[in-house]
Amino acid sequence: MLGNKAIGLDGLKDTSIKQCLTKETTLEKCRITIQNWLNSGSIPAYLKHSKVIALSKIEGIYPKVGEIRTISILPAFSKIVERIVNSKL
Repeated sequence: MLGNKAIGLDGLKDTSIKQCLTKETTLEKCRITIQNWLNSGSIPAYLKHSKVIALSKIEGIYPKVGEIRTISILPAFSKIVERIVNSKL
């Protein structure tokens, strides 16, 4: 479900993309493009990259080993591609 307000690695918000994809013609073009990527086996490299950030679970300057969690920031458009691929599986 799109609706995350966090900015992806590509600088776009999921909600911004969702607003652009409300028109049926745009959505259909997007699906055709993704289908072409899947058929050719070639997904653009920028969709495969993520930025990993370490966050402290507690407040403090130097967290201990068990007090760190990591998150991956993905490009917003790659989340759409993942949803389409997942729906086809």
